[in-house]
Amino acid sequence: MRCGIASSLAMAALLSCSAPVGAQVNPPTEWRLYQTEPNPYCRELHGQVVFRVDVVQAGVIELRVWDPLHVQIVSHVIDLLVLAPGVLQVWWPVRDNQGLALSDGIYPYDVRVTTQSSTLLFEATMTMSITCEVAVKDVTWGVVKKLFE
Repeated sequence: MRCGIASSLAMAALLSCSAPVGAQVNPPTEWRLYQTEPNPYCRELHGQVVFRVDVVQAGVIELRVWDPLHVQIVSHVIDLLVLAPGVLQVWWPVRDNQGLALSDGIYPYDVRVTTQSSTLLFEATMTMSITCEVAVKDVTWGVVKKLFE
């Protein structure tokens, strides 16, 4: 099995994925989009986020990420050549189409799955958070605390 990625965007080379391989013990019977991991994401602590989708049958998946003003910033079409149901994982370096890191904020993302003949199989939307405020405060507090010990 393989996971083919077709995209006109420059970011396609930075996105990687793994399709379900072989027979799984408990294959999914329903489509499901999971929360990104990690969430919240912090570029200083994490290199990428992982999108996961329970795959019930072969199809074409379009993964889109939107900015806080709902302007599409990333779109990837993933042509799944999946022979068995399982979990699709997509790793993304959290960068826009120009390769720039995204600023802090709440970013909606969605997945739309169709058959080769464009029949809709599944669609779902979720949000991910990009922020380093808590992590930076914790590190700063640790440094300040050390100075006065």
